[in-house]
Amino acid sequence: MQVTACGSDSASSADSPNSGMDASVAGSFPCPVQTVLEARCQECHQRPPTRGAPFPLETWADTRVDYAGKPVWVRMADAVDAGIMPPASRAPLSASDKTVLMDWLGRGAPPAASGEQCP
Repeated sequence: MQVTACGSDSASSADSPNSGMDASVAGSFPCPVQTVLEARCQECHQRPPTRGAPFPLETWADTRVDYAGKPVWVRMADAVDAGIMPPASRAPLSASDKTVLMDWLGRGAPPAASGEQCP
C-alpha cells in the first residue's frame, strides 16, 4: 500500500476511502489534535481533498473510514511516523505537534471527551 503524499497529482481509485461510512459514527477531535490538524493537515486533507491528498481529515468520523483495508487513523499513524506526512514540500511537524498526533493515534484515535469544546 503506497500512501499518496499531499502535493502529488495521483491517487489510485483502488485506494480511495470507503464512502459508505456509517453515518451514525459520532465524535469530535480532542482540542490539541484539532489544532494540529487545522494548522498542518487540512489545507490538503479537506472536503474534497486537494493536492493529491487521498482523504479528508475534517471530522473525527473521517478517521474511522476504511482506506485500503485499514482505518484512516492507522494510515495517518503510518504516514506521520514514517515522516512522509507532511510531505517534503511542507515544513515538518514540530516535535510537540508530532507528539500530539502520535500519542492520540497510539491510543486508537479516540474522540474528544464528552463535553469537550474547542475554542
